[in-house]
Amino acid sequence: MDSNELENIFSSIKTKALNDWEELLKFKSNSFASEHKQDCRKCAEWLCQKMQEYGLKSNLLETSGNPVACGTFKGDPDKPHILFYGHYDVQPEDPIELWHSDPFQPEWRGDRLYARGAQDNKGQVMSFLQGVRTLIDSDQLKCSITILVEGEEEVGSHGLVKSLPEWKDWLKADVLVVMDTTMANADTPLLMLGIRGILGFEIEVDGLKKDLHSGLHGGIVRNPVNELIRLISTMFNLDGSVAVDGFYDGVQEPDENLLAKLNQLPFDEELYKNEVGLPPCGGELRFSPYVRNGLRPTMDVIGITAGYQGEGIKSVIPARALAKISCRMVASQNPDNVFSRIEEHINKNKLEGINVNVRKKEETLAMFEDVSDTKIVRDVQNIVKDIFGKEAVPYLCGASIPIIPDLVRASGAVPVLIGFGLEEDSIHSPNESYSLQQFKQGFMYSVGLLRKFSESPLS
Repeated sequence: MDSNELENIFSSIKTKALNDWEELLKFKSNSFASEHKQDCRKCAEWLCQKMQEYGLKSNLLETSGNPVACGTFKGDPDKPHILFYGHYDVQPEDPIELWHSDPFQPEWRGDRLYARGAQDNKGQVMSFLQGVRTLIDSDQLKCSITILVEGEEEVGSHGLVKSLPEWKDWLKADVLVVMDTTMANADTPLLMLGIRGILGFEIEVDGLKKDLHSGLHGGIVRNPVNELIRLISTMFNLDGSVAVDGFYDGVQEPDENLLAKLNQLPFDEELYKNEVGLPPCGGELRFSPYVRNGLRPTMDVIGITAGYQGEGIKSVIPARALAKISCRMVASQNPDNVFSRIEEHINKNKLEGINVNVRKKEETLAMFEDVSDTKIVRDVQNIVKDIFGKEAVPYLCGASIPIIPDLVRASGAVPVLIGFGLEEDSIHSPNESYSLQQFKQGFMYSVGLLRKFSESPLS
């Protein structure tokens, strides 16, 4: 199937597809806030209704958290069984004052649709669902499909993780399709061979009964903010590496064969600086940016709360200071072991006369699967080449999709992670958007993929 044929198919369904996409974006399915639990449920129910309309059998699957919208299609048992995973939950819209329009009232500006979740992940999910609908309507879908769209990806997928042991018998599949990743640029898709895991924790420093006048008490008591900053500084080396003993236990030096695959994509440092504002000079500088981001673990302070934040200077020593820290783990690391080393480091370096508490808040495992030479992925690459004129470049994702390692184990499927996001989509930030072209690329890929597997018997 060539790109012209796929373009024509998209033109025929474009109006209906975009209307459904806009409707999906209106749900305030923020999984962080308890007041939005009903919004999440309504979003899942809407997805089930739409999948039923598209010709799938749908079910709302309950978990210990937000429900999962599930769609199934029974095809030829001699054809591959596809398991598709996506999520309908979104990041909080804060800071709301930086949005140029209501984050839950989708707005087109040129060829981009602006809304929270426009790309991550509602846009990519909807482009896949429209591909499924198109092939069912034309009686061309012959492979079996199971679709899971969950509501807690942004907060760790805990409900789905707990439910997988009960569901694994009917989740068995040949291919796990995930469209929740990015491209190198508008013309270069990426095949993700690995995703990093997460270890999130907090350091809280307190002990004072109240905020204190900095003139009357400065130099007498330990300042919680000073102590928090000092503790954080002990965790980093000047060369960009993490200074916690044992943090890198089990982490291997990059494999030459893997490096050769990753080096197919040159890193444009000037372009990176233009896109993000600063040059790529963070982390372990003895490694290239792609290796630092995909093959090496990292630690980043992602939030500090302490003291007066209003206009002017309020001369008080805060009674409490809190830091939120996120580590990205690679496949050879265990988050529990790493957290134990971090606790040991903080206890070793903290000073007397003040309270320091360390709390683990989040953990997910990393995954690495070099599937680039499998028959399934070679078939997928042919589809990508038909659309883009070139194959997807093997890559390692520095971000995390918490459930993927668990889904791979539960389903036994070959993971195929190819998505259509771009840096300019601003996911997790104000003014998130997704272009019509990216939506169309996702649709064309989905149609090509499903038609290919509808034609191919299991080998």
